[in-house]
Amino acid sequence: MKEADLNWIEKLNGVVGGAFLIGSLYWTSWKLSLSILIGFLIIAANFWFLKRIISSAFQRQGVKLKLAAALGIKYLLLFVSVGLAIIYFDLHVVGLLVGISTLVISIMAFAIKQSFLV
Repeated sequence: MKEADLNWIEKLNGVVGGAFLIGSLYWTSWKLSLSILIGFLIIAANFWFLKRIISSAFQRQGVKLKLAAALGIKYLLLFVSVGLAIIYFDLHVVGLLVGISTLVISIMAFAIKQSFLV
């Protein structure tokens, strides 16, 4: 996968996250909107860090242990940030899942786009 593809997924993720956030205003629940926003921000930061870790690993050959450590730390930070967001912000769980799912939707849209372009 090229860096341009990852950038496309990242931009679409922002569009989907913004659309979900605007759509949540229909229910006029600040808790739901905040949950979607926090879920989106967590997953967007996670994808950005993943993209940077992988691109730096491809530039330097033979650093498998550093790559494994960086990915382990990144996933540990992901789990901790989601856990702290649920505990301390008293988030709407469905809203948080909707915010986190924006990346999955963007990746599926990319896969559909690629399947029709082949």
